[in-house]
Amino acid sequence: MSEANERPRSVTVIGWFLVVAAVLSVLVGVPMALAPPEPIRAFWPQIYNDASPLALSAFFVAASALTLWCGWGLLAAKAVARSVTVGYFVVVSVVGFVLYPLEPIYVFNGLTNVGFTLVVWYFLYRPAVSDYFESTAET
Repeated sequence: MSEANERPRSVTVIGWFLVVAAVLSVLVGVPMALAPPEPIRAFWPQIYNDASPLALSAFFVAASALTLWCGWGLLAAKAVARSVTVGYFVVVSVVGFVLYPLEPIYVFNGLTNVGFTLVVWYFLYRPAVSDYFESTAET
């Protein structure tokens, strides 16, 4: 790969972060969904507690699969992965504000999600990153 096509560090960091997050989500999320300890259950919004463990596990697996695909796509220089990643983060932030009650811990969590989304958006759409994805696009 020539220097002009060298992957920006921000793409590498975000891509690997998503891959690791996807793996951890399956390894931790699925067992938590199947048999959540009481302290975890108390923290979850009611919609999670009302869902069947199997449905919640399926949700964790689907979300992890999408996260893994986004991470792989960024690492493989797939321009569509950039848009899907930011879109997915925006949807997660909006859904979080809709589903979670207006209690301080949930509001803090939601604001953290929004902040993280803005940081990822910034780093994935910087001019140098846009040039990288354009230069690696298949013609």
